[in-house]
Amino acid sequence: MTAVIDFVMRWATYNVGSARNRRVFRDLVRLLKTEQPILLGLNEVGDRADILERFTAFVRRRKPVTPHERAKAAAEATGYVLLRDDSQQSSGHVAALVRPDVRVDHWRIIKISDATDVGRRTAGARKDGRAEAKYLLEVALSIAGEKRIAGVIHFVPSAMKRGNTRTRELYAVQVERVADWFHRHQKQAEAADKIGKTPRWPIVLGDGNAALNKPRERKLLRPLEKVAALYAKASHKLRAIDIFATLLRGIVEVLEGYSSDHKPSVFTETGTPAKPEPHANPAHGLH
Repeated sequence: MTAVIDFVMRWATYNVGSARNRRVFRDLVRLLKTEQPILLGLNEVGDRADILERFTAFVRRRKPVTPHERAKAAAEATGYVLLRDDSQQSSGHVAALVRPDVRVDHWRIIKISDATDVGRRTAGARKDGRAEAKYLLEVALSIAGEKRIAGVIHFVPSAMKRGNTRTRELYAVQVERVADWFHRHQKQAEAADKIGKTPRWPIVLGDGNAALNKPRERKLLRPLEKVAALYAKASHKLRAIDIFATLLRGIVEVLEGYSSDHKPSVFTETGTPAKPEPHANPAHGLH
């Protein structure tokens, strides 16, 4: 097996949800500068285009004078690269910011469910009862001789509400497809490792919309837990719903003092892959 990682591999996920734009921007700059994750997965960014665009290339022809110019200069100073598909509805749910010393080998959007009629009791479908299509943002990365492939996700909410049968069915479809994605890349990584090539280990991160610290909700994630260890801490009030799914050992932390109703979660790798026992994972990171 691959030797124990001797440098910091840190991932972060943040659902910017309820925070105001100015605070979201400050949150992101602070998070990137203090935690320096190799990738920050973002959720609920559909109405944040003006904020995220500040992380795109900015040609500074003069000293920034307007608030917008100063904001773009601050974003540029982080050096992070924005990955966001503006051509599809995915832009409303998932995006990523990648550290400048990380090589992006490829990235793409994968649909994990079509737009579906679920009823108006589902968050995000209050207007017409229709849940939007959902996507996984796949990012293949290389850094310091290591390879990873990340899947940034945002599962449909309200699956545990009484009477939301169609929402639970949709949730099951999304989890199954993400579990299949993880398992496929895990097998590829194991095959590469077996013949002495650098394995590209998978990791899934984002808003799982099911709390790992609530057994009834955790059952919704069972297909993913069959193939990966799940990590989370309470990030949305008392619910541990912003998750990391991986076979790499690590620790998860939740950051305080941010503006959204979700707290940013950070996962730091501490070792090499370890096979979990199906359905018998201890409450990883749940303290």
